[in-house]
Amino acid sequence: MKFELFYPQWKDRAVTFSYDDGQIFDRRLVDIFNKYGIKGTFNLNSGLYNDGKRIDPSEWRELYKGHEVAAHT
Repeated sequence: MKFELFYPQWKDRAVTFSYDDGQIFDRRLVDIFNKYGIKGTFNLNSGLYNDGKRIDPSEWRELYKGHEVAAHT
């Protein structure tokens, strides 16, 4: 028996984008993704912020709106 898997709009291939730890570079990356209709998964770690290199949790909800957010420890 043969099975075929299709993604939305009958596409037969997919690319995933996954990023870790909510780094400040995510701001620019999310802007680019939103501009071109690309979705990403952002793995956030609530133990890693407030060091000047990561995005504060108060900004997470708005910044990552429309993307997948996952807990990462």
